[in-house]
Amino acid sequence: MSSVHLPLADLVEQLNRCCPAVLAGYGTLMVLLAAEQGVGRLRICPAIGELVGETLSEEQR
Repeated sequence: MSSVHLPLADLVEQLNRCCPAVLAGYGTLMVLLAAEQGVGRLRICPAIGELVGETLSEEQR
């Protein structure tokens, strides 16, 4: 389990180390993580991704 209070770079590093099979988080954080994956810094491929606690806007989807 990771904290949303970690700096983004630290969270990405932690996720890369543990390679989670399931990733759940706030929509805004998941958007940031998707951007990190898009530029190659986040290298995970969870089987399940779940958004919790927030609704994404059309542009975030």
